[in-house]
Amino acid sequence: MSYPIIEVNNVSFKYGDQVVLENIQLEINKGDFLGLVGPNGSGKSTLLKIILGLIQPTSGEVRMFGKPISKFNQWSKVGYVSQKANSFNRGFPASVEEIVETGLYGELGIFKRVGQKEKERVKMALEQVGLSDLGSRNIAKLSGGQQQRAFIARAIVSNPEIIILDEPTVGVDTESVKQFYQLMGQLNEKLGLTIVLVSHDIGTITEKVTKLACLNKKLFCHGSPKEMEDPQKTFEKTFGEDINMVTHHHH
Repeated sequence: MSYPIIEVNNVSFKYGDQVVLENIQLEINKGDFLGLVGPNGSGKSTLLKIILGLIQPTSGEVRMFGKPISKFNQWSKVGYVSQKANSFNRGFPASVEEIVETGLYGELGIFKRVGQKEKERVKMALEQVGLSDLGSRNIAKLSGGQQQRAFIARAIVSNPEIIILDEPTVGVDTESVKQFYQLMGQLNEKLGLTIVLVSHDIGTITEKVTKLACLNKKLFCHGSPKEMEDPQKTFEKTFGEDINMVTHHHH
């Protein structure tokens, strides 16, 4: 059964006199795999911060699972992977399992010990992202693609209903990007996980997602990529007149 998880109702945001977002109307439903695309400076990160309740919109409102974001407190339902997730001190002395365990702190509290039940959940999350055999390895010893999977495991270990990923393929090699999209498809289809993926790579993302939102201060489209009337025109409005669509086919 599909129902709204995130509702963005006429949200605008300004820094002083500078308009960053203008009248954004966006609905993300249970089971969606939404790609949010736009150029640098288009307001994607600002919209994410508003959705996550980190900053207040100048006008409009956001509702999460039917509640105003200011009153929402069930954050274990929301998984988040930031753009800087794997940009940490290379000497950081933590295993992959320990990193994933931190995804349970919202439920347990920082000082409560992780028990056997929680360790089983960590094991399952690692299995779901294909890292079962690397749990004891130091996180810094993993490749960029493997680190990315570890932070996705951290985001899903609390069994969220939705996972939000901010530019997750930046700095990751081509093969890892291919594996990433395969993993996202599996999590969406097999686990029914709702996914919001922020990206500037329109060529790849339009092939993979079920819904697309094109943002550049205003929202230029919101719906199925396959049902877009004139994709090229929409992308030109979003990214500028000289956009060159490059589509990557992975076999």
